[in-house]
Amino acid sequence: MSGSGQARGRWAIAGWACYLGASWTWVIGMLWPVLLVRDFGLAGWIVFVVPNVVGAAAMGFVLSPAASRRLRETHASACRAFSQATVAFHAVVLAAIAPAVAGPWPALAALGIAAALAPVRASPGQRVAAAAALAVSIAAIAPICGDPRAFSVPESAAGPGRLAAFAPAPIMGFLLCPYLDLTFHEARGATGRGGGRWAFALGFGGVFLAMMIGSLAYAGLLRGLFDPGTGLPDPVVTGALGAHLAVQTGVTVGFHCRAWRRAGGDRGPAVVGWASAALALAAIGWAAPGAREPIYRGFLLLYGLVSPAYVLLCMWPCRGISLPFARRVWGAAVCAALPFAAGAGLGGHPVWVLPVIGILIGARALLHGMGRRARRTSGPKERIGD
Repeated sequence: MSGSGQARGRWAIAGWACYLGASWTWVIGMLWPVLLVRDFGLAGWIVFVVPNVVGAAAMGFVLSPAASRRLRETHASACRAFSQATVAFHAVVLAAIAPAVAGPWPALAALGIAAALAPVRASPGQRVAAAAALAVSIAAIAPICGDPRAFSVPESAAGPGRLAAFAPAPIMGFLLCPYLDLTFHEARGATGRGGGRWAFALGFGGVFLAMMIGSLAYAGLLRGLFDPGTGLPDPVVTGALGAHLAVQTGVTVGFHCRAWRRAGGDRGPAVVGWASAALALAAIGWAAPGAREPIYRGFLLLYGLVSPAYVLLCMWPCRGISLPFARRVWGAAVCAALPFAAGAGLGGHPVWVLPVIGILIGARALLHGMGRRARRTSGPKERIGD
C-alpha cells in the first residue's frame, strides 16, 4: 500500500473509532455513573467502566465482517428493536431529565442534530459528525475536570458484599448487548479484519473511556439530578454539561435512526408503541421529579436483562435448537427473572441479581441439553438462525 493509502486507512480507522465511541456514549454512560458513584463510590464506577470498555471492544475481535453481517441479518428484528428502545430511552431522558441540568435547549439541540444525521447516507459524514461531537464534549468537560469540585466521590455506605452482588448485572449487560447494536455492526462491516480490531480497540479503549473519565469528573456534581433536594452545580458547569448531553445524545439517536432504517425499519406499530411509551414516561418524569430515577432505572432493565438474555439464549449458536424455540425459552426466562431484576434495579436489593443470573444460566443449560439430546436421537439439526 502506498503512503497516501496507508494514511487514508489510518484516518478511516480513527474516524470509525470516533463513530463507535460517540455511538456508545449514551445516556447510560453519561448519567448512570451519577447513581453508581452515589450508591457504591469509586468502585461502582470501576465495575461499570471495565466490562463496558472490554465488552464493546471485544466485538471487533470476536466477529469478522462476514459474521457480523450474518448475525445482523438473522436477528434483524431484535437488532431493530434494540435501536428503537435506545432512541426511546434517549427521548425520555432528554424530555424529562436533561432539562433539570440546563433547561430545554439541550433537548432541542439534540433533536436538531439527530434530524440532520439520520438521513445522511455516506459513512464519512457520520464519522466527521462523531469527531465533531467528540471535540465539543472534550471542550465542555475539560474545564470541569480542572474544577476543584471535580472527581468528588462520596464515601459509600454500601459494603463490598452489595457491590459484589450487583457486579454481574453490568458485566453481563456490557459483554453481551453490543451484539444487538446496529451501529456496531455497521462499523464492523465497513472495516477489515485488522482495521476493525484497531477501530474497536481505539473507539472504546480511547474515545469512550475518555468520555467515561469525564462522567466520573462530574458524577458527584450532578447528584442533585436524581436527588432533587441536593441541588445542582453553578450555571457554568451545567451549561457545559448541557452541551455534552446535547451533542452526544444527538449523534447517538441520529446514528441509530440511520442504522435502523438501513436494517429495514419502517413506521410500523412497534415505532408507534415505543413513541407512545416514551411520551408518557417523559410526561411523568417532567411532572414528578421524584419519578426520574425509577423511570431511568426501569429502562436499564432492557440492557441488564432483556437484551443480554436474548444474546445469551438466541444469538449464541446451539446445534439442535431452532431460533423460534430459543426465543420462546428467552421469553420465559425473562418473565421468570423480571421480578428479581426489578427488585435489584428498582427496589435497591442488589443481591437479587444473583437469581437473575441463575435463571439465565439455567435456561442456557436447558437449551444445550435439549440440543444434545436432539442430535443424538435425530442426527444433525439446524443451528440457531438457519
